[in-house]
This record gives sequence, C-alpha cells and structure tokens, in this order.
Amino acid sequence: MTIATYADLQNAVGTWLARADLAANIPDFITLAESRIFYGSDDPNFPSPPLRIRAMEQVTDPALYTTTAGVPTLALPNGFLEARAVSLATVPIADLDFVTQKQLNAAWVGTANGRPQVYTFQGDNLRFGPTPDAAYGVTLAYYQRFDPLAQTPTNWLIVNAPGVYLYAALIEAQPFIMSDQRLPLWAGMFAAATRSLMVADQQDRWGGQMVMRSDTGNP
Repeated sequence: MTIATYADLQNAVGTWLARADLAANIPDFITLAESRIFYGSDDPNFPSPPLRIRAMEQVTDPALYTTTAGVPTLALPNGFLEARAVSLATVPIADLDFVTQKQLNAAWVGTANGRPQVYTFQGDNLRFGPTPDAAYGVTLAYYQRFDPLAQTPTNWLIVNAPGVYLYAALIEAQPFIMSDQRLPLWAGMFAAATRSLMVADQQDRWGGQMVMRSDTGNP
C-alpha cells in the first residue's frame, strides 16, 4: 500500500485498524497525530519527543523579515516550532542572544531604543531588547512544521517516512475505539520510525562522522 497523500493515509489507518466505521473519525486521529509528531507528547505511558529534522529547517529573508522602529516585537513565521539562531543582517552580522522575558524586562525595559542585542519569545512574536531604533533585517533560522495534511495533502515527511504519520495516527485512535491492547505496539513502531529518521538525518548532517572532543585535551 502506497502512503503518499492525506487520502492514502486515511485509507491506511482504516485498513490497519480493520474498521470500516471510522471514516468520520480518522481525520481527527490524524490531526492529533500531527500534534504528537511536531510538538511531542508528555503522555506518561507513551511519551514522545518532537520531530526535528533538516527537512523542517527554514531561514527568513532579512530583506522581507524586518523590525520596525519603536516596535519591540516581530511576528513569528507561520508554522514556527523552534528557533535555531537569530541574527541581524548588519555588517558584520550581529548574532542575538536568547534571554527569558524576565531577564529582558530587567535589562531593557525603560532604556533608550537601539540596535537589538537579545531576544525572547512573547506569544507568537519575537521580542527584542532594546526596542529597535530602526528597521533591521532579521535572519531567523528555525524549525517549521509541515502544513496540516487536511490543508496540504502531501509533503516531504509523508512521502519519505509515511510510517511516522501512520503509527502516530494509530496511537491516537486507540483511546477512541477503546482497544488499547496494541497501543504499546503502535507506540514502539512510532518511536522506532522517528528515531531512525532523526539518526539518519544526523548522519547526513555530519557526513556519517562523529568527532569526539574532550575538555581535558587529547592525550
């Protein structure tokens, strides 16, 4: 069975559950599965970390993603999950340090506007300290979730690792159908699918080589 689209996934979930009466509910299972995949789950019995791979990496265009003088915040891109780095497209490039909201308030609230030096998150916004005194191009390297399959029926993940979606959806289906006997099986397969994907991603990122470094120096 090929699983490369939203429709394929719905059919596969129904087939694997061996149920023909869940057509109206399967989209909900997939929505819950997407939350587990991209945001992780704190389920005490079957926790799972959020998926983070290179195919989810994005970088903003500083010519288009800019601060506004006198405005301390800048809206995060759609689908934002996690920042990897934030810098100003100045000459030279100015990397910004992350601080907590409490630290930013203590150090920068009430100070004069200027070139941002730090950032934090405030709701769905980046917040800078100090408040920008001009328009600065911002380069935000970040992880972005794939669009919901209900909106965009195919993407890199379902084409290259369909098991991640399938097993996550099967996990989310079990409480609804009140049949938890196979839940450990689906959870184990989901964990294996995501783990193998992230391991392969790391191997590709580092060319298959891991360099060991010691704080005490080499013998």
